[in-house]
Amino acid sequence: MTLNSMRMEEIELAQRQGNSLFVRDSLRNLSRNEIPESLLLRVCQVARRVDYASKALLLLRDRVLDLPATRRPDPNELCEYAACLIKVGAYAEALRLLQTVSLEKAPEAAKFMGFASIHQWDYTAAIPFLKRYIDGLDPKSYEHLIGSMNLAASLVETERLEEAKEVLGVIRERAEREGHQLLLGNSHELTAQVHLQLGEYDAAEGFLELSMDALKSAPSRYRLYIEKWQAVVALSRNSKGEAALEALHSVRERALASNEWEVLRDCDFHESLARRDPEMFLRLYFGTPHAQYRTVMLRKNSGIAEIPELYIMGRGETLFDLATGQVSNEVVLKPEQALHRLATALLQDFYAPAGVAQLFAKVFSDEQFHPESSPHRIQELMRRLRSKLKEAGLPLEVESLERGYKVRLEQIHGFRLQLAATREVQTDLLSVVRSRFGPTPFKLLDLMEHVKLPHTTIYRQIKE
Repeated sequence: MTLNSMRMEEIELAQRQGNSLFVRDSLRNLSRNEIPESLLLRVCQVARRVDYASKALLLLRDRVLDLPATRRPDPNELCEYAACLIKVGAYAEALRLLQTVSLEKAPEAAKFMGFASIHQWDYTAAIPFLKRYIDGLDPKSYEHLIGSMNLAASLVETERLEEAKEVLGVIRERAEREGHQLLLGNSHELTAQVHLQLGEYDAAEGFLELSMDALKSAPSRYRLYIEKWQAVVALSRNSKGEAALEALHSVRERALASNEWEVLRDCDFHESLARRDPEMFLRLYFGTPHAQYRTVMLRKNSGIAEIPELYIMGRGETLFDLATGQVSNEVVLKPEQALHRLATALLQDFYAPAGVAQLFAKVFSDEQFHPESSPHRIQELMRRLRSKLKEAGLPLEVESLERGYKVRLEQIHGFRLQLAATREVQTDLLSVVRSRFGPTPFKLLDLMEHVKLPHTTIYRQIKE
């Protein structure tokens, strides 16, 4: 049955009312031939907003990627396709596509480039994209408010505190006047982080209380975020305070139970600083793939731990060297082959699971993600990897979770895992250069610092 405007409005209304189940059911069996061209973009936008981006990717693929050489994709459809790639976790591919979009014809491309950068913890790169997007909006619009909130979060993460305070002041005033309680609570929380970084603990606590009050009707995860910062402020006042550590441990337990991986990571970071625990600090450093997060860790290290070139976890006589794919000097995973790249990608993050699209991008970096075939290829590789690890006698369990795959590293028994300080998987150097430097000249040293890769690796990728 062909989709018409009246049916489309019904689906959009259900999406705005939060009835995602109805929307997904309405879209599930809808084929491309049943959607008029005039409604296609709206269908895909709705699908993305209800976490059904895979449907939108299938509907748009032939209009964005599989076009004859004589045709160019519609900028807004290309922008939406990239937004859906971000939704499924294919951030590098999304950035590559967005960099080909004319911002004059599809202004939202700047927003999505900012989002793709944020998802990769590259807040520095996100800031100019978000500023460009916001500058093109009506200052009184809700979209301007949302864009400003993302900009403020990026400014806080990059410690551009005076700029952050100015942006947050405007957001708080508007959110309170217009009754946007969620945005008001979030702006209070970010303002508290600014005061925390400035060592103004009374002000930080005050804004966290305001945030808790504004978010009392919000989902429980928002209150968990605030309680984490309350514990961190208490620890910053008194690093040896048992009550503050207990509060942080309580937050950590709830974060683990609810799969709030970044809260879990942050709890370990602040506890390692408070206790000056080198073992916890190093495990976090080597178990975090985000270069900007590691940079913050190094800045706050203050002699807690010296970062070694090689890091070994676990106990036992058997040594699994991830860099070489060897177990006790015998090659189990051939370096740079698909299974080795998959294992390396999985072991980049000890906290958050790796999504299928993220793994696909790291294993098959020169290919485009396909919502139907790519997941099957990763599943087959995962089956082979598990079999290889079992044959090698490595009790390394890879869990299948709702959001992807995760290696269980809580307790490593019977073998030692050796990791190198840099173990990036096929960093898309061209995409990094475009997003970070654009047309501006830069030095190799600048690129090395940004991607956290040795010059030998960068030279090899340039040559390739």
